[in-house]
Amino acid sequence: MSQLIRPDSALVGDLAAAMSITIKQQLFRLCRAWLLVPLGTVLTLVALWGLDSVIRLSGVAFPASVAAMLLLFLGLIALEPVVGGRRVKAVVAVVDVPAAFALKYINLFFVPSFVLLPLSPSVGAAEVGKIVGVFLVGFVVATAATVYIVRGLQMVLPKARRARDEDEDDGGIQLAEMPESQTALLPSSTVSMPPAPQPTAETQRLRGVGPLCTRLPERLIHGRHVPSRTPSPAPALGVATPPRSPPPSRAQRMAAVGTTYFDEITYGALFLGSLPVLYSTGYVMPAHLSLTTLFFLLARRVPPQYQRMLHPVLTCAALTILGVYLLSASTHTPFKHALKTYKTPSTYLSLFRSTPSLAPPGAGNIFAALLDVSIVALALPMYSHRSALLSHLPLIVLPTLLLSVGSLTLYPLLCSTLGIAPARALAFSARSLTLALAQPAVANLGGDTQFLAVLCITSGIFGVLVGPRILRLLGVGEGEYVVRGVALGANGSAVATAWLLQRGEPRAAAMGSLAMVALGVAVVVACAVGSVRDGIAGLAGV
Repeated sequence: MSQLIRPDSALVGDLAAAMSITIKQQLFRLCRAWLLVPLGTVLTLVALWGLDSVIRLSGVAFPASVAAMLLLFLGLIALEPVVGGRRVKAVVAVVDVPAAFALKYINLFFVPSFVLLPLSPSVGAAEVGKIVGVFLVGFVVATAATVYIVRGLQMVLPKARRARDEDEDDGGIQLAEMPESQTALLPSSTVSMPPAPQPTAETQRLRGVGPLCTRLPERLIHGRHVPSRTPSPAPALGVATPPRSPPPSRAQRMAAVGTTYFDEITYGALFLGSLPVLYSTGYVMPAHLSLTTLFFLLARRVPPQYQRMLHPVLTCAALTILGVYLLSASTHTPFKHALKTYKTPSTYLSLFRSTPSLAPPGAGNIFAALLDVSIVALALPMYSHRSALLSHLPLIVLPTLLLSVGSLTLYPLLCSTLGIAPARALAFSARSLTLALAQPAVANLGGDTQFLAVLCITSGIFGVLVGPRILRLLGVGEGEYVVRGVALGANGSAVATAWLLQRGEPRAAAMGSLAMVALGVAVVVACAVGSVRDGIAGLAGV
């Protein structure tokens, strides 16, 4: 009997060796992720608190995160001729430590808006039909209008026409020279494996923004023996053939699994460690935070071809709602009360101001603070693509300005005419924006931010599923990268921009990211002006 329960010493040794290999491979990443990123994030939040205090003194309702993004972007541009490009790169490298993390996981910070949807007022079937109709018509019309506006400007502006006709390399920054925040939207499809002998490879660099590609033998790509197209010559007499490398040991295979799923294992362990805190003190934030992050990491493991329908944000939100329900049932807490503890009124700004009688912050408050950091981090993609921004400035700014005016006026007016509730009509005014910039804009208007989350994420999914079909119907080819980028970026936000990047259209993705930020800044600035805000509210029937 004792032999049955005696642990396998070889297995224990292999597990220890695998843990040692994994920790050694992840040591630098662990130091960056758990020391440098939190330090940079806290310093960014303190800076936002100081900037918010200054803005409050002016009496203007403007989000500090957007103001910090603009100040950082303009500051980097102004600093370059003063101290030189090399020193500015050093500054960018420091800022990129928290910025890369914030942009890489920006979709995770949108999850609380969906988790809290069960707390929203119910919507009747008739109003749901009206909302769907306004969304579908608005998306198609806005995308087509953006295409025709950009094409019209290309015909009118000689410089824009020359840029459209050119089909040569734009000399973009190579991926290895870009800040890590520029590659945060790239799919993490590569997995870390134990070191293996490197075969002789032919390398070539992709045009534009892209990694160094290596043409590996087919047997390494497909993981099976592929017969050679040409017969291999027999070894010469007296010449020793090189020995074959031994297969990886069990410890190395375990280390490969541990390295590949290191984040999932880490947050799974953190969730298990948070359960004693939950059941002994009743404080649920650590459990909610680790569980939501774990579900998001697992949702990102869904193959890319299925992520169009199973979007990581929606999948993570659904699993998180289920997890919150199970945890509330285990502690005999009403479900809606548990959702209210997921995000409380305690923001990081109120905590820094030492506001009295604040409830403990929830997981949603942590994600909301990190979302503000990600808004500031958007300055780095804008700075890295500043040359494209300047060369295509009219093709980016003018369409986004017209689109912002149309969104802020036509959507509230149409929704009010159809009888849609004013709070949801105001949310429609930021339908085309990325959620990071849409939330402060709609919060200034007094709209429904939870309904806004559904609109923005659905716009991104439609930008991937429907947007390319609209472009094909309008005859927009892949060579028209400015038209494709501005149309999808301004109407499909970050989701459609990431899709362009995954398809290998870096120039279109750059135009999309710039159009997305330009549209968001225009709407946020307009919603901060009191008279404009009152006019929009009047159109929505407030």
